[in-house]
Amino acid sequence: MSDAPVPPDGQPGKGARHPALVIIRVIVFSIVLLVVAMGIGLVVSDPEARKRPTVDRVSELFDKLAFSGFGVDGPDGDGPILRRWEEPVRIVVMGPRHAVMRGQVESLVQALDALDSLDVAVSTSLPFDPDPEARAEALAGGNLSVISVPAGELEAFIAAQGYGGDTARQLASARYPCLVLGAEAGLLTSATVFVRDGLNDGRMNRCLLHKVSFALGLNVDDDTFFEAFQPLPEGGVELSPVGRLAVGMVYGPTFSPGMAREPALEQARRLLERLDIPDSDRPGDRPVLAPPATPPTTPPADPVIAPPAAPPATPPAEPTADGA
Repeated sequence: MSDAPVPPDGQPGKGARHPALVIIRVIVFSIVLLVVAMGIGLVVSDPEARKRPTVDRVSELFDKLAFSGFGVDGPDGDGPILRRWEEPVRIVVMGPRHAVMRGQVESLVQALDALDSLDVAVSTSLPFDPDPEARAEALAGGNLSVISVPAGELEAFIAAQGYGGDTARQLASARYPCLVLGAEAGLLTSATVFVRDGLNDGRMNRCLLHKVSFALGLNVDDDTFFEAFQPLPEGGVELSPVGRLAVGMVYGPTFSPGMAREPALEQARRLLERLDIPDSDRPGDRPVLAPPATPPTTPPADPVIAPPAAPPATPPAEPTADGA
């Protein structure tokens, strides 16, 4: 019998690591660490790369913002359409916590109102009024209502508003913390954002950012929000460089309410290719997409060549005595 030590499990050699296997594992682990380090290095060396506008990046965000809200069928079954307002948007905020809601809505509104093509503002905020007539009069001060109904008033509110079918069921169900009503048309003229009472500040803020954006024609989710907006040091948000271009096209003069997705995307890319931005982040993309400058119509004047300098004049010789 062999005098080699036997492991406790009675199987000689089990669990022993072959030196070659150890070396292979070390090499693989080193390669993985190298790849991770390179990725971190790229992010750290250029942290603003994701926010830098390119034709591809702005086109993709424009597509998400303008056409992803109702899926491939669109709001009426004929495909996605561009939705937007053509008149000033005035928001009325109503609810038990109207002051908090107003502050959160205004953060978004101030970012979007920076665009010359979109006029949006919060006109007033006030507590929820259980009287249907008084409530209707207050909400008539704007064309976009953001309303939170106390739980005890919800059933009466649904009945007073005349909601039925799926809308009534969704409003009554706690499964839907927030809803947008009346924002399906291409040309938006009025809409209501419903926010369920009792949400904590974080969840209410998320609802308001997503649903008020949607009521303004922008399909914003968590991913697109951080592409289109960026936080301000003093609080609030502003449009990112990519977001400003993408949202600006939704409300740009070249596009129109109800415009179909394919022609809009083609037009968007043509517009972007006139700008001084690269196609993408891929190496080798031309850095400037603006058309070349028009050559001058008149040829430049011939260069003027100065004549050679005249030699210095020599004084005449002194006359001699013989007059020579």
